[in-house]
Amino acid sequence: MDQAAATPLSPIKSEQSEIVVCMSSKQSQEILNRENVKLKSANQSSEDINEVNEHQEKQKSSKPPPTKKSKMAKQLKITCIIDEKYTREIPFGNIITGRIVDRKEAARLTNQLPALTQESLHLKRIRNRGGIMEIIVSDRIISDPKIKISECVDKVKKFLTENPDISKGLELDSIKASKAALIPPLTRRQYDSVTTYWPCNFHPDKQLEQLLSENCGFSNDDQCEIISNIETVIEENKKSGRPACLIYDTSEEAKEILVCTSGDPPLVHPINHAVMIAVSAIGRLHGGSCSSTLSSGDQVGEQTLVCSSKLIRNRPKDYLCTGLDVYLSNEPCTMCAMALLHSRARRVFFIEKSPISGALESISKLHLLPNINHRYTVFKCVYE
Repeated sequence: MDQAAATPLSPIKSEQSEIVVCMSSKQSQEILNRENVKLKSANQSSEDINEVNEHQEKQKSSKPPPTKKSKMAKQLKITCIIDEKYTREIPFGNIITGRIVDRKEAARLTNQLPALTQESLHLKRIRNRGGIMEIIVSDRIISDPKIKISECVDKVKKFLTENPDISKGLELDSIKASKAALIPPLTRRQYDSVTTYWPCNFHPDKQLEQLLSENCGFSNDDQCEIISNIETVIEENKKSGRPACLIYDTSEEAKEILVCTSGDPPLVHPINHAVMIAVSAIGRLHGGSCSSTLSSGDQVGEQTLVCSSKLIRNRPKDYLCTGLDVYLSNEPCTMCAMALLHSRARRVFFIEKSPISGALESISKLHLLPNINHRYTVFKCVYE
């Protein structure tokens, strides 16, 4: 009997088939080992997948929910009402320029060529771009459409040809008309729009640039504070059906609404507008009125006030609204705008324009008039 016949046989049931096969115990053990390895590998993969899923779930749960601040800030769009000279497009004129071929002569040419007029001093005398140096050879900017530019170029070229001592270092054939800003740029946007033609002198105003930036440079915290006050004044406006006014103390020790009210109906009192009532109430909160001081729920005209519970005591030289912000549901009329000016309000926020009577944007910009003795900053607020 051979060795194979002496080896005991054992039945194995395959996972992939119902057929029972017979093989040696050694072969059977090898197959079992392979199957166990596969099973362990499958279990390990399943455990790894579960761990990955658990890790992803933890990451999702650990992410902080979007804060109320960021959500609120996106709802608000604030625009500063400023002078049109800061937002207009810069007009252009023409200057006569020539190429400097000898750089050593640049300083002498600057001194000997006709000096720039007062209206042209915002322009830089020399432009150096791409390795080419050019200089303004005329004394003024030509902006009159009746003047022929070609004739001006010919006159300047003739003058320089007749005066070689002055034109030394210049390439006379390069004399030409170049485009340049007619007036000085006042903002970064204006400067960027003109400096591609001919460079200008420019010194940015940081405060002005902030007012011209998105949402006037207000932080998220500031915007949340503004939105809270806007919602309050809108609620008062909807409740009464008339324009409303809110006066807010922005000082760190206060941060509270001092007065919130709407105006009287015109038939009750034609000039008891919301601003007039609110400013009068601030006077009584100061304790400077002949009448008693106010508290929340008191009547002023036909209106029930929502106001601060504490008595305001400003410095002796302060006016009624010194350092205070004013929120309006509607753009104020001239009377109310002047009342805010005389009471020295710090900032004014309004929501809706008043096309017929508005004195801060619609029919005039009272706060920008040249001869007034106080200026408050005006912002128009809208929801996106």
